[in-house]
Amino acid sequence: MSAEVWAWLSEKGGVGKTTNVINVGCQLKEQGKNVLIVDADPHKSASSWSALAGENAPAVVIVEDNLKNDVAKLRQAFDYILIDCEGRLGDRTIDSMKIADLVVIPYAPSPLDVWGNDSLVELIQARQQVTEGLPKAAMLVNVADKRTTLSRTIKSTLAEYDLPVLKSSTSRLTDYIETLIEGKSVVNLGVDNKSAFEIRMLTKELQEFGNE
Repeated sequence: MSAEVWAWLSEKGGVGKTTNVINVGCQLKEQGKNVLIVDADPHKSASSWSALAGENAPAVVIVEDNLKNDVAKLRQAFDYILIDCEGRLGDRTIDSMKIADLVVIPYAPSPLDVWGNDSLVELIQARQQVTEGLPKAAMLVNVADKRTTLSRTIKSTLAEYDLPVLKSSTSRLTDYIETLIEGKSVVNLGVDNKSAFEIRMLTKELQEFGNE
């Protein structure tokens, strides 16, 4: 067994990386997968959530240095390793890109977020050119409010960047915040909950995209 490594990368903070990682990790855990979340964000929000979450949640480890070596050592012990990285184009982001099988680039629907990852996208595309298309990478629309024009049009705007835009997205719903505060995830809210449905669809799409 060798884990699939998925990394959430962005040049900006506040775009929902940690929320995605925790909820997708919990959905994979619900599928019976052995999941590790690597907290490589200086804010250590995933680790703070883990302290509340209890034994049934995905394991979380803090990795500050030697990210490449530490993840390589852990790959044989898990089905999935999800990296929650810093919100800037620093060494941890670059190392995560190099070791990931799949990179998720989340965007909040605002002009500054749409423009904010240009350097990261260029770096990933340059990497793909010399590594036979690896890592796979896709853009994700997060915390969308479908009442706004930009939320409705952002996917077509992102499509201009020559990276796939995921069909799945997440909405600006309080469920995401309230469950994290309690050390839970939206997966705990049941199959009929909208947020839980979004995470199921996102996880399914990432699994299918990673296996293409």
